[in-house]
Amino acid sequence: MFKDIFKKIIHKEYNKLEELYNSDVIIIGTEISGLVTAYYLSKLGYKVSVIDDDFRNEQKFCIVNKDFEKFLKEINVGYDDIHEGYFLIDNFELILKLISCLIDSGVNIFLGLSVKEVIFEGKRLVGIVVHYNDKPIEIYSKIFIDSTGRDPKLISIIESCEKDLIKKKGSRNINVEDSYSIVEYTGKVLEGLYVVGLSVAELYGLPKPGVDITPILLSGKRLSEIIYEELK
Repeated sequence: MFKDIFKKIIHKEYNKLEELYNSDVIIIGTEISGLVTAYYLSKLGYKVSVIDDDFRNEQKFCIVNKDFEKFLKEINVGYDDIHEGYFLIDNFELILKLISCLIDSGVNIFLGLSVKEVIFEGKRLVGIVVHYNDKPIEIYSKIFIDSTGRDPKLISIIESCEKDLIKKKGSRNINVEDSYSIVEYTGKVLEGLYVVGLSVAELYGLPKPGVDITPILLSGKRLSEIIYEELK
């Protein structure tokens, strides 16, 4: 019995990997901004996969602008009206509900996959090398997104091997108003590579947002619009 169960598990895992190979967009990291990008892209019909070596939730509660009330209702996240123009939400609930919606919409989420190397054709990022069951696997896609946050892993790997292409500056201290510059700088870094959310701040030396995660959500939504224009 257990031998048959094990075979089915292995078959299921390889089917999921096959979906990863067929992705239009691969997002590295589970920071909220990348999950938001995946949410909007999946609604547009694109095949999206999210991979991460771990799952992290760094703060309990946060606030978000009322402009995202429709989004919160769509993914069934509870909120309290605490101040004119802002809602208080549970950050952990936001992430879990968002991931649940992504899975229901067909987005593939792989935890435990660690990016070790990158693959270039000229100056275009065309693939990554991940470790799966201690074996290196090459994954190719049209678009890769660094959504690993305060430690932008994909950016760091590229910087270490292609110093002329990328040089991250490191984020600055929290500044609520100036942190909206993250949205402005969200987008393409190199052909095939995009940054979103806190990875944007780390790359360009921008202020980090604090308890107000509105810039993070706006960054994710903005990137979905940019990629839509790129792929359509």
